[in-house]
Amino acid sequence: MAKAYDRVSWSYICIVLRKMGFDEVFIDMVWRIMANNWYSIIINGKRHGFFHSTRGLKQGDPLSLALFILGAEMLSRSLNNLQQNPLYHGFYMEKRGP
Repeated sequence: MAKAYDRVSWSYICIVLRKMGFDEVFIDMVWRIMANNWYSIIINGKRHGFFHSTRGLKQGDPLSLALFILGAEMLSRSLNNLQQNPLYHGFYMEKRGP
């Protein structure tokens, strides 16, 4: 799950919040919280520069956990809806597959 936190797209989170009916003011606040992250690298005990994050959620932040769960819920619902679609044909994997 640690890697999954790093890979969450901010735009995906905003789409999820919109589809779940959250207000645009709230979505804008969440966007600002996610997008206002700066990091620096420590080399030999000294900080070197600052760089801006472009995706991912902060681990340990309560809001990040809630956003991650909402994103996972939307993914789960989408996969369930896809499975219900008669035009969707899954694929078969051998029991002794790769």
